[in-house]
Amino acid sequence: MKNFYKIRIKKWQIMYFFLLLPYFELGSISILEQNGIIVFQFLGKLYTLARIAIDVYVIASFFKNKRLPHSKVAIMIIFYCCLGFVIQLFHKSDLISSSLALLNNVCLIFLYDRLLGREEEDYLRLISIFFGCLSVVGAWSILSKPYGINNSAYIDSAIWVLGAKNGNGVYFLVFLMALLLYRDKMKTRLKIKDYLITLVFLYCVILCRSANSTVCIAVVLCYMLYQRFWSEMALLINYRIILLGAGAVVVYIIAATQFPDIINNVIFTLGKDTNFTGRRILWEQAIQYFLSNPLFGAGGDIIYTLSIIKTEPHAHSMYLDSLAKSGIFPCVVFIGMIVASVNSLDKKEKVMSTTKLIFAVIFIVHMAFEDLPMPFVIVIFMLIGNKAKYKFGLLSNQSERTSKYACKQIS
Repeated sequence: MKNFYKIRIKKWQIMYFFLLLPYFELGSISILEQNGIIVFQFLGKLYTLARIAIDVYVIASFFKNKRLPHSKVAIMIIFYCCLGFVIQLFHKSDLISSSLALLNNVCLIFLYDRLLGREEEDYLRLISIFFGCLSVVGAWSILSKPYGINNSAYIDSAIWVLGAKNGNGVYFLVFLMALLLYRDKMKTRLKIKDYLITLVFLYCVILCRSANSTVCIAVVLCYMLYQRFWSEMALLINYRIILLGAGAVVVYIIAATQFPDIINNVIFTLGKDTNFTGRRILWEQAIQYFLSNPLFGAGGDIIYTLSIIKTEPHAHSMYLDSLAKSGIFPCVVFIGMIVASVNSLDKKEKVMSTTKLIFAVIFIVHMAFEDLPMPFVIVIFMLIGNKAKYKFGLLSNQSERTSKYACKQIS
């Protein structure tokens, strides 16, 4: 059990693996399905039917146990999804699509909450294996097809198994978070294999020219190195690292003012520009949509215009996109959910809390530049906000009676 690479999975872990799989539809399927490719349209419908079947299973389980999640994070995510649903109905959006999206998100929260009722090392292991398998498939797709499975002439329009260039990094990051938390929980040092895997993921996002994912995974790698060489780096962190960071800021300010062309060239090599690859244009439009109706937004069907021939359904910023489409209230609830997940960190487990805090900051920044699908938001922040076994898991009546009996015996 202690060795992560010896795959010994319990039966319930296999069950949850396949229960979670339909909620994380591969990005290539959803993208190519819209292009009218018959095979991917069939796969998309298959994923949809699988999600509906699992939703029915979760609903039946709820009526059997009659237990709501007790986590503040889970409740706030449910409230965020319901509030967004009501506002979309106000804007007369597609009722069927909005209802299915709400049902899928709420059922995933209940399913994941039930998973968190297991032993912490068990569900961390499961999440590591689940996203590890998907990440391996995604990395293989990038390395074998650098210009995508669609053989695109440009990286920006390339599509890999996990999606477009910005869609791969979130799988890698969730896997690395679960892996590091598993190592922390088992109190084992990071292995050389862990660093090699991280380097492969870093190389993959560089090939995709996703600067956001590159920076995030690079930060994770630095944190892993810090964990590995804790005693040596602790001696440097007091003043040398601070001086080095301050010096780097001074150098950047001087270079940006005196040599702007050099800065632009450096940013361009990362696949970006001073306009953040057009994001600033999308952000300005999102702000205008929000100002047109601050209370309820402009609706989920709005389209952002990047150029004469290119439009985007999202603002490439989860916060601004939420403001533009749903107004101020869902965005406030969403930020409150993030705060609640960070406040729930257990100070007694310093190493795990530090790891969760590092990844919380990474994903907070990541969402400023990308729109994360709700299944990822649910898994990420419920994982960060989870404290202990049976804190808010969906227990059976027999399990609860056993726990109460044990407490009486102890007292």
